[in-house]
Amino acid sequence: MVIKYAQAERKGLEMQKGFERLEARLRESSKEKEILQSRLNNFKAERQKYIARLESKSADFIVVQREVEKQKEALSACEGRLKWTQNKHAVEADAHKETKASLQILNTKLKESKEECEQIRRDCQAIIRTYQESEEIKSNSLDNQLKAKQNELKCHEQERSDHQQIICLEDECRDKEDTLSKFKDVLQNQKARIKELKTKLLELQDIKSSYDQNQEELSAMQDKLSEQSQQFTDIKTDIESCKVRESELLELTANLSAKNAHLQSENITVNNKVLSLEEELNVIKVKLEESETKCQELHKSLEEETQKRQEETTTLTTQLVDKSKSVEELGVQLEEAKDDIRTLKRKHTNNIKDLTRQLTFTRRKLENYENTGEKDSTSLGSRTSSNGSLNTLDNNVQSTVIHRNGNPDQEYPVITEQVEVDKQVLIERIVKLQKAHARKNDKIEFMEDHINHLVDEIQKKKRIIQNYALREETGVLSTDYMDINKAILSRKGGIMASLYNSQPADQSMTLDLSLEINKKLQCVLEDTLLKNITLKDSLDTLGKEISRLSRENRKLQLEQQSQ
Repeated sequence: MVIKYAQAERKGLEMQKGFERLEARLRESSKEKEILQSRLNNFKAERQKYIARLESKSADFIVVQREVEKQKEALSACEGRLKWTQNKHAVEADAHKETKASLQILNTKLKESKEECEQIRRDCQAIIRTYQESEEIKSNSLDNQLKAKQNELKCHEQERSDHQQIICLEDECRDKEDTLSKFKDVLQNQKARIKELKTKLLELQDIKSSYDQNQEELSAMQDKLSEQSQQFTDIKTDIESCKVRESELLELTANLSAKNAHLQSENITVNNKVLSLEEELNVIKVKLEESETKCQELHKSLEEETQKRQEETTTLTTQLVDKSKSVEELGVQLEEAKDDIRTLKRKHTNNIKDLTRQLTFTRRKLENYENTGEKDSTSLGSRTSSNGSLNTLDNNVQSTVIHRNGNPDQEYPVITEQVEVDKQVLIERIVKLQKAHARKNDKIEFMEDHINHLVDEIQKKKRIIQNYALREETGVLSTDYMDINKAILSRKGGIMASLYNSQPADQSMTLDLSLEINKKLQCVLEDTLLKNITLKDSLDTLGKEISRLSRENRKLQLEQQSQ
C-alpha cells in the first residue's frame, strides 16, 4: 500500500513537472510567434521597398527610351538632310563636310545612349535577383514557422495524454481509500484479539514461566500496534496531502484548458495565414528540391573523397610496414656487407703480402739469372695466377741447373719477356681486385644512400600518419571487425554496452564502477603511450646506429684507398 502511494505521489510530481514544462513551452511558442510576426512585417516592408525601387527604375527606363526615340527621330531628320546635301554636292561641299561631322557626333551619342540602356537593363536584372534571394529567405523562415506549429500540435497532444493520466490517478486514489477502510477493519479485529489476550494473561498469572512468555508476546504486540498506529497516522496525512495536490492539479488543468482554447484560436488564424503563403511556398519548393539534389551530389562526392582518404591511409600504413621491413633487411644486408668487407680486406692483405714476397723472390731470381745468363726454354708456360707463377718459377730454376750447356745468347731475351709477362699478370690482378673493391664500395654507398632515403620517407610518412590520426576522430582507424564486436556487445547489454552506447544500459553500472573503468582505461592509455615513446626512441637509436655504421664504412673505404 505504501509503495503504491509512493508511486502515485511520484506520478503526481511528474505530472506537476510536465505541466510546468508545458507552460514554459507555451510561453516559448508565444514568444516565437511574436518574433515570426515581426519578421513577417519586416519582410513585407522590404518587399514594398524593392517594389518602389523597381517602379522608380522602370520610370527611369521609360524616360531613357523616350530619349532614344527622340534621337532616332533626329537621326531620320539628319538622313533627310544628307539626301538633300547629296543632290547639291557640287554646290555646297563645305556644308556637306559640316553635316558629316554632325553625323559622327550623333552616332557617338547613339552609342552612349545604347550603353546607358544596357547598364539600366543590368541594374534591373540585379534588382530582380536580389528580390528572388529575399523571397528564398522568406520561404526558409516560413518553413521554420511550419515546424514550430507542428511542435505546438505535439505539445497539445501531450497535454491530452497528461489529462488522461490525471484521471488514472483519481482512480488510484479511490482504490487507496478502499484499502484504508480494509485496514481499519483489520485494526478492529486486532483490538478484539488484544482483549482476548488480556483475559488469557489474567488467567495465567499463577505460572511465572508462562506469564513471562505472555508478557514478552504482549510487548511485541504492543510494538506492532504502535507501528501500525504510526503507519495509520502517516497514511492519513498522505491522503490529506494527496487531496490538496489533486485540487491543485485540477486548477492547473482548468488553466491549461483555457490556454489551450486560446492557443487553438491563435492557431486557426496562423493556419489561415499559412494557407495564403502556401502558394508562394510551392514555387520555392521546386528550387529547394534542386538545391537538395545538388546537396546530395556534394554528399556523394564527399563520401568518395573520404573513401579515397581512408584508402590512402591504408596504403600508407602498408607502405610503412613494408619500409620498416626493408629497413630491417637493409640492416641485415649492411652487417653482411661489413662482414664481406672485413673478409675481403683480410684476403687483400694476404694477397698483397704474397705478391710482395713473390716480387722480391722473382727479383732475386732475375738478378741471379742476369749474372749467370742461363735460362731454360721449357719455362715459357702461361702463368695465370700469382701462386701458380711461383711454383712454375721454382720448377724453372731446377730445369736451368740441369740444362746449362745450351746457347745463352738465344735464351736471354726470352727470360726478359717471361718476367715482363709475370709483372703484367700481377698488375692485371691488382687492377681487377681494385675494380672489385671499388664496385663493393659503390654498392655500399648506394645502400647507405638508399637506407637514408628510406629512413627519411618513413619519418615523413610517420608524421603524415600522426597528423592524420590526430585530426581524425577516435574509432576511425579501428577495423570493421571491432565495430561489429561493439555492436554485438551493445545489443547484449551490460557494462560494456553502456560504455559503447554512452548511455546506462545496465542497472549495475554505478558511478563508482564507471570511475574504476575510466581509471583502468586511463592506465591502458598511459601504457600504450609509453610503448609508443619507447618505439620512437628505438627508431631514433636505429637511425643513429645506421649513421654510425655508414661513417665507419666510409672510414674503412678511405683507409683502403690510402693503402
